[in-house]
Amino acid sequence: MQKTKLQNNGIKFTNQSEVSGILSLLPILIRAAYQNDLRGVDLASRKIAAYAQQKFPEVASQIGSMLDDAESPLRLASAEAMRLPSDVDSSLHLLRPEHFSTAPLAPCLGVSQQNVIDRFVRERHEALRLADVGEGPPSTLLLTGSPGTGKTMTIRWVAHQLGLTLFHVDLAAVISSYLGKTGQNLRALIDYTKQRPCVLFLDEFDALGKRRDDQSDLGELKRIVNVLLKEIELWPYRGVLAAATNHPELLDPAVWRRFDVHLELPLPAVDSRRRIFDQALRPLTVSASILDLVADATEGQSGSEIERTAREAKRRHVLEDSSVEEAILALLAAQVQEKAGKIKVLKAMTTHFRGATKRSNQWYADLLGVSEGTVRGWKRKMQS
Repeated sequence: MQKTKLQNNGIKFTNQSEVSGILSLLPILIRAAYQNDLRGVDLASRKIAAYAQQKFPEVASQIGSMLDDAESPLRLASAEAMRLPSDVDSSLHLLRPEHFSTAPLAPCLGVSQQNVIDRFVRERHEALRLADVGEGPPSTLLLTGSPGTGKTMTIRWVAHQLGLTLFHVDLAAVISSYLGKTGQNLRALIDYTKQRPCVLFLDEFDALGKRRDDQSDLGELKRIVNVLLKEIELWPYRGVLAAATNHPELLDPAVWRRFDVHLELPLPAVDSRRRIFDQALRPLTVSASILDLVADATEGQSGSEIERTAREAKRRHVLEDSSVEEAILALLAAQVQEKAGKIKVLKAMTTHFRGATKRSNQWYADLLGVSEGTVRGWKRKMQS
């Protein structure tokens, strides 16, 4: 094929057929620009530069320089320009940034839930490859579940895996009693976070994304929900908008359709309960039999409740000069309510406290909240 020369801002293209890969990315670039999607523009531009690097190094160099120039204000902005948005009346910051000097604890999720989160993170990392087929990575994530099921921990872990600053929304500062101020605060924090790669985390999302047919609320709520719906749908690939709620039934039905990924976090299953307790107990360790007992005895508890037991056991171990196993068993004995659970704890305690550490039946009875005669009866059954 005869070579032709195409002149474009001083850049020479020596073969028209070789620019086909670059041209295929132009619709993606243009669409992102029209949507004010800085992340999409950045991804498409970097992919074009990668295509151009070998055959058109001048093109790649110019694109790289422009990208560096575009990012430098974010890296070198003054403290005044980077100041967090605040409520005008109270001067309270609307956002609370969280940076990660060390890796946060990984959430102890079930297999299916962990797979969803892993896929979300992977697709974010593979954004350039997705751009080859005209797609971008997911940028919005909604987590639902009972209190203490690990929603905040999961968002924190996602932010760390993506290398992004996590911004927590302070609802106490955002929600104002003055008509129209809540919407202004929401717009201010959204405009701030959209201009930088980060994770914006809206906890207790039902306070903002409430059903618009709620007759008890004024018209401002409907305007806020409308703003949120638009922002969720067009959130730039540059960052992530994450939300969590304990009350999904309060969310406006349209909210669900706007999020790229929504995931329900159930109460932890037995394997997760075991891992949660083991992780919270560190740097202390206990035997596998004690961990199995904890996992069994904490059925129906949330992850935060299980963590609280582990932390309390560590405090008792230090302050009461008792073994960590003894502290754990004492806490479990006080928690379990059903007969079968109490018998399991009693069996574990009698196995642990033997010889010189043997305890009286009355001691067991006081911990378990039953009579001494009941303890003797349960022991006979365990021996038979």
